[in-house]
Amino acid sequence: MQYAPESKDTYRIILATNNTHKLKEFSNAFGKEIYTPQSLGIQDFNPTENGKTFEENALIKANALHVALKQQSQNNMIILADDSGLCVEALNGGPGVFSARFAHIINNNVTAGNSSDTENRQALKRELKKRGIWGSKAFFQCSIAYIIDYKQTEESIYQKSFLVKSGIASGICNGIVAIKELGSHGFGYDSMFYRDFEGTRKAELMKCNFLLEQESSDIYQHSSQDSKIKASKQQDFYDTHDITKKYSYSINHILESLQYSLASIPLEEKMKISHRGKAIAELKKILQL
Repeated sequence: MQYAPESKDTYRIILATNNTHKLKEFSNAFGKEIYTPQSLGIQDFNPTENGKTFEENALIKANALHVALKQQSQNNMIILADDSGLCVEALNGGPGVFSARFAHIINNNVTAGNSSDTENRQALKRELKKRGIWGSKAFFQCSIAYIIDYKQTEESIYQKSFLVKSGIASGICNGIVAIKELGSHGFGYDSMFYRDFEGTRKAELMKCNFLLEQESSDIYQHSSQDSKIKASKQQDFYDTHDITKKYSYSINHILESLQYSLASIPLEEKMKISHRGKAIAELKKILQL
């Protein structure tokens, strides 16, 4: 029995999303046009994502899109659907699969749809401050479900045998989240997530307790002269990063040392280290693209 040729260059890649940011990242990564449900005439594509894991939600979306496309007699396609989110240690792994509607969830508005990115970031800041911390260890996870609907041949049509292959590719990016925001290139929680820490000893920073009210830091020990030199910069720092003056100098210095959020680096650099970039890299190996 003959199916599609080994090369998948002729396959259309269809991404189950209406998120323009995600579409751009996938298009850049694959170097070709990526189709969406809307571009193929499927309006209001919004399957209920009631899975308990990123993998389950990704599969829900991929399967829903596959069904919709088969109703249009589509084949010779690679369907992709991703689910991703932020898992914060201080929030017991939350917001997790609820990352896109976190602001609504913590306000007990469980029936509402997704919150805006701004609402979600503000909600995360409030939850961190409520716990008396400026940040926490965290990781982003992205899981991409794929369904390959192979090209039909005369033989496969005659025998009513159509080959479909599916699976999951995942990626994780470890770092910290902080109440400080930096950068405007990303979306979601990118501006609060830091993977590299300029001017700090990363291993020690990752062991710190993240408390807002500490008056000294085991990581930073400054002379009075150093404090005077740095003090003149604090007002601009407060204004720029929305940090209140009640925090100790050592806390503000830690926050100031965070210089590279996922939203402050170019897209090409981001895709080398981000959860989605890693998941796409794994996916391309699986698909041999």
